Amino acid sequence: LHPRVRRQRQMCIRDSNDSVKFEDMSYDFGLVSSKCELSHSFLFENISSHKMLISDITTSCGCTLVSWNKDVINPGQVDSVVVVLKTNQIGFIMKDVSIICNTEYMIKLRISATVTDVEF
Repeated sequence: LHPRVRRQRQMCIRDSNDSVKFEDMSYDFGLVSSKCELSHSFLFENISSHKMLISDITTSCGCTLVSWNKDVINPGQVDSVVVVLKTNQIGFIMKDVSIICNTEYMIKLRISATVTDVEF
């Protein structure tokens, strides 16, 4: 898929999902050292009138790990998806996180970083 088409599809997915509201859909760690683990919590709220359940979360790479609440998320409840990125390669990296839950659409999150071999 061409990057522009992929970006447009993600915007459609993001804009069409009215049952969950994420504080942010992407996070850039900025300039970081290699061989470290970076973590970011994506906060979200179930804004629907139905219970939400995340059944699975997939990542675009084995260097990205996720953890999430396996329990039901009630209407109005705030929770988070924690994404951990292992910086094993040098240069700009961008990884996608796909959340599969009982909402109408799959939810896509993205993390990025510019990794250098210089230690801070």
